[in-house]
Amino acid sequence: MGLNGFDESMIEPLADAFRTRGFHVKQDQFAGETWLGIMKDNIRIDWLCLRVRKGHVVHFPGVRFPISLFKDLREIDFLGQKFLVANPPEEYLRIKYGPTWMTPNQLSYGKEVIENLPAGPMPGHPSRLTQRVLMRVFPSRVVKLRVLDQEGAPTLDGEVVVAAWGTYKIDGGGYARLYVPRTDLYALVVRGGGREEVLYEEELSPGKTYEYRPDAGMTSGRIFVLAEAVA
Repeated sequence: MGLNGFDESMIEPLADAFRTRGFHVKQDQFAGETWLGIMKDNIRIDWLCLRVRKGHVVHFPGVRFPISLFKDLREIDFLGQKFLVANPPEEYLRIKYGPTWMTPNQLSYGKEVIENLPAGPMPGHPSRLTQRVLMRVFPSRVVKLRVLDQEGAPTLDGEVVVAAWGTYKIDGGGYARLYVPRTDLYALVVRGGGREEVLYEEELSPGKTYEYRPDAGMTSGRIFVLAEAVA
């Protein structure tokens, strides 16, 4: 938004244009940006309206793209049709997926995306020190995540990484206390008990407690696996 004449006032008229053509349109907030899920004939389109901040747009789970990639779009031929894409497209793919972006990776691409992000909070997010202060002053912004092992016992060491937000240690009770300012989707890496798993899409809400249980038969590609703990 704010580029090529597009602004927030144009979102709803464009959504209505899809509706009049038989599409189901759902509008929501995703990572602080306006998101529209558009579906027809079991085909879904994700439309994310990103704001330009300090010369960049930020795409889930915290990938920062320079706006220069979208100012002079390149036309490509794909399956007999013309499309406009980021320019150069190779740079877009490198920033998103890392230097091995040309190698197909169906299940564990999320791990590569997260590993390609800078460590610690992304620009614009509070530092770890500021987060610790906010978690004390506003405990309602804290999510407690209990990490269990294969037998259902709490993991007594390790850490949980929340992409673009930081790394949080697991305490002696098996809990990691995460700073979560709003209900949203987050990408996590859970490490403990000699295991590591990337949870690329998990919905977390401030003030709630969740449990993580590993699956011996599936160590990558899982999403929405955290269960809210029963009080």
